[in-house]
Amino acid sequence: MENATYCKKCSLKIGHPGIVFDEKGVCNLCNLDFPEEMFVSRSQIMKNYQIFENSKPGRDGNYDCMLMLSGGKDSIYMLDKLSEERKILAYTFDVPFESKAAIENIEKIKKKGLIDADFVSDSNEIVYKKLMQHAFNNIEPQKPGKYMDEKLPCLICTEFMVISACLYAYKRKIPFILSCADPIQMFTFTPNIDVKELVKLFKNRIGEELYTILFSEQLDELLHEDNNNLPKIVFPYVSMIGTYDADKVIEELKERGAPMKIVKKNDVIKTAMEIARELSEKPLLSLKILKKHLTRQICAQLPDIINNELEMHKISFAQPEVRYKIEAMFGN
Repeated sequence: MENATYCKKCSLKIGHPGIVFDEKGVCNLCNLDFPEEMFVSRSQIMKNYQIFENSKPGRDGNYDCMLMLSGGKDSIYMLDKLSEERKILAYTFDVPFESKAAIENIEKIKKKGLIDADFVSDSNEIVYKKLMQHAFNNIEPQKPGKYMDEKLPCLICTEFMVISACLYAYKRKIPFILSCADPIQMFTFTPNIDVKELVKLFKNRIGEELYTILFSEQLDELLHEDNNNLPKIVFPYVSMIGTYDADKVIEELKERGAPMKIVKKNDVIKTAMEIARELSEKPLLSLKILKKHLTRQICAQLPDIINNELEMHKISFAQPEVRYKIEAMFGN
């Protein structure tokens, strides 16, 4: 390794917990050499996928599965692929920090009817903010740390959304929940994808009090239900381990008429510069009018967003744990 500071493929910084670089400056994750703690759930992931693969579509008119749709390339690609054979409910958990592009992607798919699926959005902003305040203010990272330690806020967020999806699917007797994490991301999800064990793990992470605030007694029914009646969490991209290629996913989406501009990672800056050059040739007044038109909805929402952010900052940055976490994760 020639004095590499960042992974040449994914840009992870040297010294990141659980990460080592090879002689070419590429990290172990990009080489599919995962820390042991990330493989705990592998056998269950494979088992659930096989059960899903062997299941027969068309269960008495009910949904065959519920796919967690983020608006990114992987979830859109998998929704398009599986909707040809299965009746799917596309489930989106609306979080305050979701990217505008992801939201627009979902809306375009729905309006143009490009994918044969039903769509539903689930949200609880007040409850979600309580969870995030807890995640960033009350969980202290370990030192020197394992790979998963500093992922806890992300893990807690993901687990909350998946558990919310489990509850939604269970009430509607939907047998499978599809999470479209790619072959690397799926192993960073959780040590156990069994619904009951996931609920117990989540409760242990956040504590009894917050657990009750978030879900009241709704999850008790899941904990006491027969496992055969609970939805199974499935990672469909496990079938593409060793063959997954993000660029190919993008190319297929483009070929199928995906209603968004999609370019390869290496072409993002080049494409952005081309768009910028095109815009620079337009009359200044026209650009100002266009910008005002495109940002009108964002500008209308800004006052409330800023006030909410300032309120959260007053609470969060006043906590010594927050400063410690920032220094631990991002300090030199």
